[in-house]
Amino acid sequence: MLAGEQAERDRLAAALREALAYATPTQARGVCAYYLGGLTQQQTLTMSASKTATCASPSAGERM
Repeated sequence: MLAGEQAERDRLAAALREALAYATPTQARGVCAYYLGGLTQQQTLTMSASKTATCASPSAGERM
């Protein structure tokens, strides 16, 4: 990934986290897991039942 692409991705991820401050904790975990973590919707449902995920920065190669 080019430096400019990574910078844009980081900016968008930060904006998403800021917007998620207005969501419930369950909603925020699900959105982070799906869009930043690359999980499927089924995986986010399973994860929300266990409440183990956090909103982490995506690594190169993960989808946003």
